[in-house]
Amino acid sequence: MSCSENTSNELHTIENKLKSDFDVSGDYRDFSQKMKVGDTIFIDVNLSLHGYEEYDRLRITKTNQKIRLKVIELKMYNLEPETIEFPEVDYDLYGDTLSLENIFTVIDNAYSSEMTTPFFTIYSPDKKDTIRLTTKSASQKQMLRDQFFSIYDILYSQQRDELCEKYFTACWPFPTPMLSD
Repeated sequence: MSCSENTSNELHTIENKLKSDFDVSGDYRDFSQKMKVGDTIFIDVNLSLHGYEEYDRLRITKTNQKIRLKVIELKMYNLEPETIEFPEVDYDLYGDTLSLENIFTVIDNAYSSEMTTPFFTIYSPDKKDTIRLTTKSASQKQMLRDQFFSIYDILYSQQRDELCEKYFTACWPFPTPMLSD
């Protein structure tokens, strides 16, 4: 065997080790544990409810030994879209009751409805692998929205004041109402 053949075989072996076996439909409930370095998934979230329209896209990437999350939010006001890009942050909520993985376990992936758009659409751009998770009721969707916004509160706690002043009219944590005498 020549040196060039040996080098070619070594490169082929390294490439095979680097290829990820991450599968969205099988691994989405444990994505932060199953993703390999270089894996990216997108999660489209339909947060619209009762006439309010909001759609968020999460880009989740495994870099080195960290999971990084970036939020791109699209809100609709009077049919005028507004896009907000949040800074990329570390996602380290695996095992927490307030984690995306925990929220995914609440939704039955076998349930789909012609009447309702998915709450989550999770996909891998490299593998064209997609799963859609649909809520069964408005009350379930409201509960999931509340949990989802709580995750934002945790992940963006350091940037909260800056983001709030820049983009929102009501900031969290919401002020406690004053009781009148």
